[in-house]
Amino acid sequence: MATYQGIKGRTVQNLASDPPAAIGQGQVWYNTATDALKTSVAGTKVWAAGGNLPTNLYHTGAAGTLTAGLMFAGKPTPATFSSATATYDGNSWTSVNDVITARQQVFFANQAPQTAAIMFGGTSPPGTSPDVNTTATEEYDGTSWAVGGAMTTARRQGAGGGTQTACFGAAGTSAPGAYINDTEEYNGTAWSSSNDYPANTSYLAGCGTQTAGLGFAGWNPGVQNLSAEYDGTSWTAGNNIGTSRYENAGSGIQTNALCFGGSNGTTHINASEEYDGTTWTATPNLATALFGLSGTGTVTALAIGGTPPLSNGSQEYVGPDTIETITTS
Repeated sequence: MATYQGIKGRTVQNLASDPPAAIGQGQVWYNTATDALKTSVAGTKVWAAGGNLPTNLYHTGAAGTLTAGLMFAGKPTPATFSSATATYDGNSWTSVNDVITARQQVFFANQAPQTAAIMFGGTSPPGTSPDVNTTATEEYDGTSWAVGGAMTTARRQGAGGGTQTACFGAAGTSAPGAYINDTEEYNGTAWSSSNDYPANTSYLAGCGTQTAGLGFAGWNPGVQNLSAEYDGTSWTAGNNIGTSRYENAGSGIQTNALCFGGSNGTTHINASEEYDGTTWTATPNLATALFGLSGTGTVTALAIGGTPPLSNGSQEYVGPDTIETITTS
């Protein structure tokens, strides 16, 4: 028996002009001006300069996507801490309401959207010591920051992932020279302990979700090439990354992740690698080698800030996508 879909086919959008190639990826539309059926085809990704931040920063937090990103907190100089927050629209950064307490080396969930970000842990402004770790959590609603539940263990510079109401924080530094492997989960209200990360590690990056997370690289002391997968309960060691590093950044999900930047202990790194859930593969390098940077997005990623030299730049990992006409024969 004939069906409506078989007779009429599927409908597509009618557009007077083509959308940007990056936005149209995976879509099909009919361009009414040129009388043509079109789609966007992805090219090989490369790192390219993005918009400049309102100020030079490193050790920031991040959330959102390449075209709707968020940057918060960080360190504008070795002796000061930042409360700045800024949004990114794919072209330029705009300052918005500050975080409640200035801090740096924060944990964050880079799968959270721009309008529902979360920041936890990190180092608060120093008193008698330069490393005053905090348990404080702050949540962003797209306009303002509000206090959330406190972490169980004060720490900084570990792996984070997930969303505002379902995230994890693993490993990090609990005191100068004290590298830990504790994992905690947040349900939008309170933190609870989970199973440990495979190694006592700090200055690593994380990404993914609370039930499918990923941690990679780090310092213990010495540069690490470890990667590990989280299933919401336990961590399992994965294949090592190709370039050992720490103070690196990451983005994406457990089966489609990106690691970029960092330091090997003597020099800063521009190496970038993609993870497919099994293997790490070298990809085009960052436009500028940096460590202490942060990242968000998918494997269409946004790299934010970093040092040295102290940067107000952002970098975008995007392909030279093209619009193509669909022809039939």
